[in-house]
Amino acid sequence: MEQSWPTTLDNPFNPFTHEGEWLEYDLMHGYNTLGLWAYFSEASVLMDDEEYDYEAELAMDRLIDFNPFGRHYRLFESNADEVIRIANETYRSLPESER
Repeated sequence: MEQSWPTTLDNPFNPFTHEGEWLEYDLMHGYNTLGLWAYFSEASVLMDDEEYDYEAELAMDRLIDFNPFGRHYRLFESNADEVIRIANETYRSLPESER
């Protein structure tokens, strides 16, 4: 299964290659994406790795479905840089009132 990560339309950093910068941007803008991801998770230390990974995917689905800021989406590692570029261009093209 390809790795994926929840992120926001306006975050210009790739969480697969620049996790520190990605996290700093996320927290500085008040999103706390990792905290939300954990909130929506029902993972347990009693789960094996396969169950834990499956639950992490379900939690990401819940976060994106809930989408509290209207900006979260699932980013896949294989095309992350291109998708981030497009998402950032789309975000910047929105009227200020919709950002």
